[in-house]
Formats: sequence, structure tokens, C-alpha cells
Amino acid sequence: MATLTEAEEPKTRLFLEENYAEYLTKEFDPNDHAQASVRSDDGDLSNSLQRLSANIDGLKAYLDKHVAENTEELLERVYGITHLEKDLEGVKLNVSSMSESLVRLRNKVKVPYEQILGYTTQLERLQNASDVLRRVMRFLQLAQRLETQVQGGDREFTQTALSLRELDKFLSDPDLEGIDVIDAEKADISRYRTQVVEAADRLLLDGLQTQNQADIASGLQIFYNLNEMEERVCEILNDINDSVLAEIQVAFDMNSLQKELRARRIKDLSNPGTAAWSMALWSKLETLMDRMGEACNKVYLLDRVLSLKRDPTTHVSFQEGLLQSLEGSVVNFFWRNLAANFEAELNDAGNRSTILQQTLQIGYPKLLSLFHQFFSRIAVYTGYTLGPEAILMLNTISAYESSYLAKSSSRLLEMVNSTFPTSGFRMMPRREEFTQAMKIIAGELDLVKFDRQLLAAVSKNIVKCLTSIKTKLETWISRDNSAYVIIFSGGLTASQNNNIEIVNNMYYFRQAFIKFVEDLPHDMHSTFDNSLDIIQKLYQGVIQGLLRQFLKELELVILKVHREDFGSSNAGDHMSSNASQYIGELAGKLRHIQREYLSKFSCGDEGKEWVIDLTRRVVIYFLRHASMAHPLSEMGKLKLTGDMTQLEFVINQILAIQGLGLSSLGEAYRALRAFRFLMFLDLEEIPTSSQTESLPYIYQLHHLFVRSDPNIPMPHVYQGQTELQYSDWLDAHSDLEAYQLVSQCLDNYSKNVQQQNKPVADTYPILRQVLEKAISHTQ
Repeated sequence: MATLTEAEEPKTRLFLEENYAEYLTKEFDPNDHAQASVRSDDGDLSNSLQRLSANIDGLKAYLDKHVAENTEELLERVYGITHLEKDLEGVKLNVSSMSESLVRLRNKVKVPYEQILGYTTQLERLQNASDVLRRVMRFLQLAQRLETQVQGGDREFTQTALSLRELDKFLSDPDLEGIDVIDAEKADISRYRTQVVEAADRLLLDGLQTQNQADIASGLQIFYNLNEMEERVCEILNDINDSVLAEIQVAFDMNSLQKELRARRIKDLSNPGTAAWSMALWSKLETLMDRMGEACNKVYLLDRVLSLKRDPTTHVSFQEGLLQSLEGSVVNFFWRNLAANFEAELNDAGNRSTILQQTLQIGYPKLLSLFHQFFSRIAVYTGYTLGPEAILMLNTISAYESSYLAKSSSRLLEMVNSTFPTSGFRMMPRREEFTQAMKIIAGELDLVKFDRQLLAAVSKNIVKCLTSIKTKLETWISRDNSAYVIIFSGGLTASQNNNIEIVNNMYYFRQAFIKFVEDLPHDMHSTFDNSLDIIQKLYQGVIQGLLRQFLKELELVILKVHREDFGSSNAGDHMSSNASQYIGELAGKLRHIQREYLSKFSCGDEGKEWVIDLTRRVVIYFLRHASMAHPLSEMGKLKLTGDMTQLEFVINQILAIQGLGLSSLGEAYRALRAFRFLMFLDLEEIPTSSQTESLPYIYQLHHLFVRSDPNIPMPHVYQGQTELQYSDWLDAHSDLEAYQLVSQCLDNYSKNVQQQNKPVADTYPILRQVLEKAISHTQ
């Protein structure tokens, strides 16, 4: 159809809009329009009808005109529709042909398929029937074999179990239910099964009781073949745990304990803490440990056999097969239950009986000792005494360990407060009280030394106890002036007597403790070292104070050597007395110190060391000032030699009282002998003499200064010091600093000589030579 031209389209649209706009809206309803025309007030009905007729006529004229104008196009379209009908007829024929082909194809495929499906179903049913028949035949063969195997007795039960296991599979098969020949055999199979299970139980339980691994292995193999091993092992473990639990309950049953005591007609039942009550309790606990040991033997033996037995096909051990169901090994399962049961019953019994709780707290070492005996018994299987299992069990009594340690600490503290009161509240502790204190400490350690951990814990309490003892004893030590004043014309002061007794008792206590500790494990010795050192330092502090005062007095006497005349050449002056006056005073004071002081100390080898230290210092101090004595003539040397002889004699007497000799002074004595030899050497021989090597070089230099030109100043003169000040300076400085001072003296002398254009003294190069040797020795 021809479309409207661009000029005609607006006119057509205008025509439609003006005359037919009302009828073109989507909301137009003929009925509503008719009713509106009837009710219209602007004219009568005839006018509406005329207008409607005019519009219809106009529209019809418009359509006629439009058809007339597009006639050719309409005819072409009609012709095309005719050809389309012919094409549609061809399509209908093809569709009909295809439908007929589809029917023929369905007949060729569906019918054979349905036949094949039917045949397949028949075949499947035949196969199922054949399989059922095969299984029935196998079942009947196994049933017949089972009867033969049962008649073979216990020796055939391992194979019988395999037959029963296979028969169980057939009996559980729903396809074989309701078959008469199978149902007829069920009663016999059940009877035979009961016989096999009873035999396996008998082998397993008897084997555990008699510790027969072969019987246990046979029993386990039967249950494994029955596919019931896991269940049966769990039942056995539960039975063992239940039996041990029953023993634990009996051991902690205080009512049964009271009945047992009444049966024995024990008196004084009003006091359940009597020795009879405690003995009965410990006897029950010993019995409990025996029962626990027997149970452990069974469990470890069962575990060993399980680890040895293996599946013949997979080679997996029976033990590995149980790991998942038991959440670990058989041993772990047993110990977890044992520890849990023991802890629960122990706590429950302790809560119900205060006396039981107190008995176990006080006697914790005995309880722990029972556990150690128990662990030693099972060590045959584990290879160790304190393994993970032991730790698991010991954790169950850890609360009692804490209580015991607290009570042990209280006992020690009570002992310290009663035996070693603070000074001023009571008399000073005597030797007997130190002995009693040592017995109490030793008793605490003796009770627990079988267990390293408990011993270490108690040792910490002992260390605190020793520290408290040291603090208490410190208050008894006198530290006033009278404790250190030396009265050579009388006896000891009260403070000195007090200190000597305290020192002797502390030394005795320390030595007794050391002797006891030697019996403890070696690694425990260091635990007490610090505490023992503190006690030692305490009494040594008293001794060192006295020694310093002794030496102060003796050194003042030795300084008097500088007042003696060693320069006279008249033999009569030196032969008027056997020794110098100062040496007689020194000997008298040394004997007084030995008699009034040192003899009263009973401190063994330490007392000997104090005497050695004192006499060694006297010898060294004497050599220091004897080497400075000047002027020194040949007769003076003889006099000084006599002084040294007298000194040796006195010191030897003092050392002999201690069972010692002059050789115990070591280098000091060798230096004394070397100095005697040095005095009579020619000057040229001194630097190379091997006999004087034991004498300190500073003393050799002193002696060379004495024998040198007076213009070479002595070191103390060079520094403007007295002999005492110089001696103190030597004590405060090193040997090298002393040699440097000597070098300054010689340098000063050399400088003065050069300024005066004089030759140096003959001893100057000898001094230099000895000085260089001394310096090289320090380096």
C-alpha cells in the first residue's frame, strides 16, 4: 500500500484529529459515549446521530479514496499472498513426511530397546540369584568347617575366629535373610561363637594374671580375628581401672579404717591421730601401691604384646590400631584414668577427713617414698623411674607437697627463733643448741633426700633458715672497742670471750653442715654454698678484726728495729745480750697472742690458716724493716742474724702448737733464709746469686741501699717519709710502683753526681742491675 505523501500527511492527521480525536483515545468506551449523547443538554439526540453518521460517511469516503489511490500496490500484495499459500502447502507435505519417518524410526528403536531392557533385567535377576546361591554355598561350607574347627579345641580357635568373622558378614547380609538353610545354622553358630569368646577371654585374662605373653597373644589374635579386639581391650582396661579405683576407695575409706582398728581392739579411738591409726593408714597405702603395681604390670604386658602382634596383611601392629579409639596408647589411657581416679578420691577423702589430710601433709615424704617404690617396680617395663607417667601421678599429690613445704619452713623458722634468739632476750646459744639445730636441719633433709625435686624445694627452705641463723648470730657478735683491744698484761675481755665462743660455734655448725651435705647428691652442694659462705664471712670478719689488731701491735714492735744499733764494730756491744731488745718484746707478745687468743679458737684448718697468715705477715714485715736497718756493720749483721734466729724459734713454737712447721710459711720463710744469706754476700755476687731469688727484689734493693754510699738516699728518705709511712706506702702500692720509686732515687743521685763531676758509687751499677731484673720480672 502506498504511503501518504508529506503534503497529505498533515491534512490526514488534521482530519482525524478534528473529527475523530474523541474516538482515538485509549479510554474511549462506546457504551459510555452513547449514554453521554443521550444525556447531553446541548441539543437533541437527532443532532448527535446526524453528526455520527456524517463522521462515518466521511471516514468511508476517506478509505475509498485511499484504496483507489493505492490499487496497484494492493493487487501486488494479494498476488504475493497467493504464492505464499502454495509454499505453505509444500511445507505441510514435508512436515507430514517427517512425521511418518519419525513413527517408522520409533518402531525400529523403541521395540528392540524394550526387549533388551527386559532381557537385561532377567539377566540381573539371574546373576543376583546366582550370587545369593554362591554365598549360601559358601555359608554352608563355612558352617561345616566351623563345626570341624570347634571339635579341634583351643588350638583351632584362632582359625575358628576367622570362620566366625566371615559367617558374621553373611548373617548381616540383608539378601540372605529368610533363607531356611541359613536360619537353621544360626543357633549352632551362636553356640560356637560363645565357646570361642569364652576361650579367648580365658586365655587373655589368665595370661595377664600369670604374665604369660603367649596366652595373651593367642587371646588377642582370636579377638582380632573376630573383629572384636578393640572393644575387648577397652573392656579389659576399664575393668583394670575399675579394680584399681575400688582399691583406692578402700584405702581412703576412713570408716573401714575405724572398723579395722576396733576389730583389733585398739584403745584411745577418741584420738584418731595416734600411732596405731597412722600405721593402719600407711599400711593401707602400701597395699594400694602393691595393687597399683600389679595393675601396671598387666597394662604394660598387654601393651608389649599389642606392639608385637601385627596384621598379617597390612603389617600394622595391633597397638597402632587402638591409638584412635583410646586417644593414645594403652599405657597412656590407663595412666590418665588412674591419675584422674586417684586425684578425685584423694581430694574427696581429704575434704571428708581433716585428720587424713593432716597425716598426709605431715607424712608427705613417706607418701612420696611409696610412689617412688611404685615407680621403681614399673621401671622394669618403662626403662626409667620418673617418666611422663610418674609426673602425671605426682601432680595428683602436688597440693600435699606444697603443704608439707610450708610446714617444713614453719618448723625451721620455729627452731631458729627458739634456738637463736635475738641478743638481749636470752643467754647466748651454746654448742648443744647448735648441735640440736643441726640435727633438725639434717632431719629435714634426710626425710626427702630420696627425691631430687623435693630435696631441692626443702633445700630452699634450709637456705632461708641459714640466712635467718646468720642474721640472729650477727646480733650476738660484740663490736665495741673492748672486742678488739689487746691487753698484754692481762686476760681477755668479756666481749672477746663472747666473740671467740660465737666464732667456734659458727665454725662447728658450718663444718657439721658441710659434712652432712657431702652425703647429698653432688649437684645439690652448690645450693648451700652462698649461705655457708655468708656464715664463714661473718665469723672470719671477727677473726680478721682481731688479726688486724694483733698485727698492729706486732708491727709497732718490729718498727723498733730502727732504734737498734747495728753499725757498731765492737764485738762486745753485740755480745752483751743474746738478741735485741725489740725481738724479745716481739717474742713475748707473739707468745701472749698464741696463749691467750689463738689457743682458744677451735676452728680446725681455718684456725691454722689464721696463724699462718699472722706469722707470715710478721716475717714479711720484719724483713721489710730489717732490710732497711742502717748503718749495718759486720757485727750488726751477726746481731741481725741472731734476731732472725730468735724470731724463727718463736714462730716455730707457735706453728708447732698447730701441728705446723716453718715450711708452712712458704715464700715468707724462704725469703727469711735468703735474707740471712744475702747479708753476707759480696756486692758483686748479689745480682747473679740464685740463693736470694726467694727474697722480694724491693728488700734486696733496700739492703743494697744500706750497704751503698750514704749519698744515695733511701726511698723513704727521698719521699720524706718515716719508716712507718713508707711501709704503709708499700702496702698500698704495687711492686712496679715501688721499683719506679727506687729508679727515681737512683736518677736523682746520678744527676747530683754528674752536677758535682764525681764518679758514682760502686754499688750504683749493682743497684741498677738488680732494679732492671726486678722490673723485667714484673713484666
